[in-house]
Amino acid sequence: MINLLPPENKEALKQEETFRLALILGILSILFFLCLSLLMLSIRIYVGGEIATQRFVVESARKGQEESPFQKIRTLNGDIGSINQFYANQVKVSDVMRDIANAMPPRVHLTSINYTSPGGRVSLVGFAAGAEDLLAFRDAIEQDEVFENAMLPPSTWVVSQNIDFSLSFDVR
Repeated sequence: MINLLPPENKEALKQEETFRLALILGILSILFFLCLSLLMLSIRIYVGGEIATQRFVVESARKGQEESPFQKIRTLNGDIGSINQFYANQVKVSDVMRDIANAMPPRVHLTSINYTSPGGRVSLVGFAAGAEDLLAFRDAIEQDEVFENAMLPPSTWVVSQNIDFSLSFDVR
């Protein structure tokens, strides 16, 4: 293609093209530096927040260290003593069930066991083949030092064979 424009116009077009190129490069470099400065500002804000958080953690640790190690040990010993006392006062249900099973004659069978925790009250419902077996079971429960206040309703003794009974007692 042949350019038939006079040299002055060619020069003007060349200058205009150079000006536009410089303008575009200038705008792009300004946008680059603007984005870079915004990125640096966001990093500064983030790091400032992290520094404030770490200062707070360090100050909290310093305040927590003001308590002497002996005071911490005393506090922990008191807590452990309270926990031991709590567990010492608890009744182990497995021990209660073992004692009931040991006291039960072979011809007595339980159909229901109800254990009430706060009062330590046990209610048993079951079946006894004969009155002698039920009497032996009640006597064994009464003689065990773990149990007290064994109550067997008088209506249980109406029948002498195949007795459905309910027995309740307290656990010490």
